[in-house]
Amino acid sequence: MTRDRGVGSGGLMGWFLQRLTGILLLPVVITHLLVTHYAFGNPARGAMEVEYASVAARLASPWWKLIDITFLIVVLFHGLRGVWVVLQESVHKPWARVALYSLALILGVGLAVLGTVTILPFRAPAGVR
Repeated sequence: MTRDRGVGSGGLMGWFLQRLTGILLLPVVITHLLVTHYAFGNPARGAMEVEYASVAARLASPWWKLIDITFLIVVLFHGLRGVWVVLQESVHKPWARVALYSLALILGVGLAVLGTVTILPFRAPAGVR
């Protein structure tokens, strides 16, 4: 017997947020690459080469901190939601599915905390500003 997975099954919001984050990630990743590697790149050494001083100056701004933390959270949500869907479809034992997703969730939360505590207190060296 199959379960009803229609609109009333409770999965609509997850489905919607997965699509929304997927759509948001495309322009955000492109913007991230352009800003990081071209706008702040060193033309004398090649546009793709990123220097510590340019990253430090950018990360000293509260707006860039907000943008980078938001980017981190959106990427982690999208990835973890994708892992959850794969586990739902491929792991048939409920205890194994819960154990694997719990492991992925702990890893995701750990990465979010690590990324946030790296970005938030970041200060540019005195000579960089």
